[in-house]
Amino acid sequence: MKSLYRLWSSSLVSLAILLPCSCSREKLSEESVVESYLRTPAQTELDAWITREFSPYNLQVHYRWQKENLPSGSIAIPPKTDRVQLVLEAVKQLCLELYRLERAGGKDFLLGKGLIRITLLGGHELDATGVLMRLWYPQTASNELFIFDTNTFDPTDRKSVYRLMRSVHHQFARRLIEHIPYDRDAFLAIGAKAYGSLALPPSPREIYRRVGMSEYAHRRGFYTLYSMASPEDEFAELISVFLLHSAVELKRVEEIAARPISDQPGANEEAQEALRLIKEKRAFVERYFKQQVGISLSRLQLLSLKQLNAYYTQHQSK
Repeated sequence: MKSLYRLWSSSLVSLAILLPCSCSREKLSEESVVESYLRTPAQTELDAWITREFSPYNLQVHYRWQKENLPSGSIAIPPKTDRVQLVLEAVKQLCLELYRLERAGGKDFLLGKGLIRITLLGGHELDATGVLMRLWYPQTASNELFIFDTNTFDPTDRKSVYRLMRSVHHQFARRLIEHIPYDRDAFLAIGAKAYGSLALPPSPREIYRRVGMSEYAHRRGFYTLYSMASPEDEFAELISVFLLHSAVELKRVEEIAARPISDQPGANEEAQEALRLIKEKRAFVERYFKQQVGISLSRLQLLSLKQLNAYYTQHQSK
């Protein structure tokens, strides 16, 4: 036992002698690991373009993957750099410049509306129930706007542009009603029975149908499926839909709503109720824009469609 103790003591002494020698041979880095992580990336031509184009709007743009800029639990895919400018050009031309037109809100309209940051994501996100989020990100702060599916954006594909702008207009509308509140109780009183359920499973093949118009929704007094989630979702959806669809397309929604689903008893009454809901909600949002926002929604719709057509022509959209 004594010999074992002597051996152990001898080993410790040897180790104590060797350690200073080993450390002296390896020079510690003088660079801070924390500073390395926080270092600002080198500025690129894309960064310069973003600064030039978005500084007048007092907007920050985040496209590099940084965990601290994303909500907890995010599965964010970084955007492809070659898609970033294409997406931002569409957002600027079809939303930001739209509201700043002299015949709309004027050049100072965006000031004081609270939107300070745009974050680009390469793919989609999932909410707590696993439903695909392509319209907005519930976990975000009120001053953020998230762009989904940057990596698949194609400016020559009308469906791709439509999906992008449905989300952008929806999110901007939500920010708008936070800064210029609407009468939620009065809006809810129009008809609150169908809120709380989304009718489609989270399948990528259903995405265009989900963010687009839905006859299923029309026959229940809504323009889109996502409108059925909550009053705030519906209010934002109404604005987003009006800015991307013509008066003829909106009239067709009323015609579908007014058409009985079957010849069963009560079907006519259900159709008339759906039509009432569609008309009263549209009139409510139009009054909100005229009285609270100070913009004619029908004029804004025409301006939006004009800019959208110019964008399609510019990119020879198919």
